[in-house]
Amino acid sequence: MADGFAVVLRACPAATQGVVAAALGRVFGIKEATCQSVVGSAPIILVADLSEDAAAVLQLVMFALTVQGADLSFTNQGLDELPRINWPKPPLILKQDINALARDFAIDLSGGPLLEQLRQRLGGAPSSASAAVAAVGGPVSGADSGSR
Repeated sequence: MADGFAVVLRACPAATQGVVAAALGRVFGIKEATCQSVVGSAPIILVADLSEDAAAVLQLVMFALTVQGADLSFTNQGLDELPRINWPKPPLILKQDINALARDFAIDLSGGPLLEQLRQRLGGAPSSASAAVAAVGGPVSGADSGSR
């Protein structure tokens, strides 16, 4: 393999393969039946030879798959033994200027957590937990973390 990064689908629980396949289809612009086959073939390299910036952006773009239970890795090591998708033409996501996307996603987090910054852009107030964290520079005992 070249020095570039790869996106590897390491595993996916049987119970979530359908939703992961649907999300994969949205990201790569391919038919769901093809995606079902890909998900069932894990571990498999989804796309390879990516720049570091492209791999970083794809972590964000493909986050929905991880939420659905897909075990993804973004790596440039240990890939020789894995099967890979041989794309006849570049997938839809890579037809975009991925380096422009990387610049677009270069978000300054010095103003606080990303979610809070996005809420503020919508006119929302920071959550009490985030305000407490920001005030002391760390989690506050008894603050609502928002996790359930």
